[in-house]
Amino acid sequence: MRKDSDKFGCRIARGSSIAALAAGLLLAVPAAAQTVAETEATADEEILVTGSRIARAGFDQPTPTTVIGEDELRLGARPNIQQVLNDLPQIRPTTTPTVSNGNTSTGTAPVDMRGLGADRTLVLLDGRRFVGGGNLNFIPANLVERVEVVTGGASAAWGSGAVAGVVNILLDKDYDGLSIGGNVGVSSRGDGFRYGFDAKFGTGFADGRGHFIIGGEYVKDEGVIQRSTRPQLNSPDFIPSGTGSELLRDVNFGNVTLGGLITSGVLAGQTFNSDGTLRPFGRGTAVGAGAFPLRMVGGADGINLYDTIPV
Repeated sequence: MRKDSDKFGCRIARGSSIAALAAGLLLAVPAAAQTVAETEATADEEILVTGSRIARAGFDQPTPTTVIGEDELRLGARPNIQQVLNDLPQIRPTTTPTVSNGNTSTGTAPVDMRGLGADRTLVLLDGRRFVGGGNLNFIPANLVERVEVVTGGASAAWGSGAVAGVVNILLDKDYDGLSIGGNVGVSSRGDGFRYGFDAKFGTGFADGRGHFIIGGEYVKDEGVIQRSTRPQLNSPDFIPSGTGSELLRDVNFGNVTLGGLITSGVLAGQTFNSDGTLRPFGRGTAVGAGAFPLRMVGGADGINLYDTIPV
C-alpha cells in the first residue's frame, strides 16, 4: 500500500507540474505574440529627420556633395556634360566653344572648379581616373546616371590634382534595353544650327552575374561663321573722332584679305581670287592714314581677326 501511495503521489505531483507548466505557456503566448507584433510594426516605420523636411541626395556624404541626376543632365539638350556643370556656381566656364573658339583647346571640355584651372580639378569615372585629361567629350552623356561634385577637401585622398575638387561621373551600369534619341535646333536668330543623335544598349548575362552596356553619341555644331549677323559682335572698335571716340561696327584690316593683297608696285591694290587671278581690292571707309590704312569700316574684301572663327 505504501508503494502504491508513493506511486500515486508521484503521479499527482507530476501531473500538477504539467498543469502548472501548461498554464504558464498559455499566459506567455499572448505576451510573446504582442511583442513580435510591436517589433514588426516598429521595423516597418521609417524615421527621417532633416532640417527642412526635404530629403536631398548628397547630404549624407562625409563632405557636402552636389548631385546632378539624369533628369538634370537632359535639361536643355546640352551637347556634353561640361556645359551642364558650367551652370553650377562653383565651376568656371574657362574652356567653352564661346570663349576658346580660336585656341588650341577648341573641341575639349574640361572642368575648371573655383577658377584654379582644369589641372587642379580631378575628374573620375565610377570613382576611378580615366585617360583623357578630364575631357568630358569622351563620355557619352546618355550613359551617365548621375554626377557627384565635391568642392575641396579631396586633395588628401587624391593628391594635388584634386585641390579644387572632384567630379565623379557614375554610369548607369544596370540599364537594360535599347534607347535611341536625337535633337536638332537653331539659335533665336536663325543661325548656329546644331543636330545630334545618341544610342545606348544594356543587357544582363550569366543569370544576372554580369551586365553589358554600350553607348555613343554624335553632335554636329555649325556655329556662327558670319559674325556680322550678330549686333556688336563683328569686331566693333572705338575709332578716334574729333576730340573723342566713336564706336563702329565691322572694323576690318585695311591691308589684309583672305586671298592676299598686293601693297606695292604696279599691281598695288590688287587682291587674289581663289583661282589665282587678280581683282581690285574692295575698299571700305578708311579710318587710318596712308594709301593702305591699317583699319577700315566695311568693304567687300575687308576682313577682321574673327571672320574665320565661329562664334
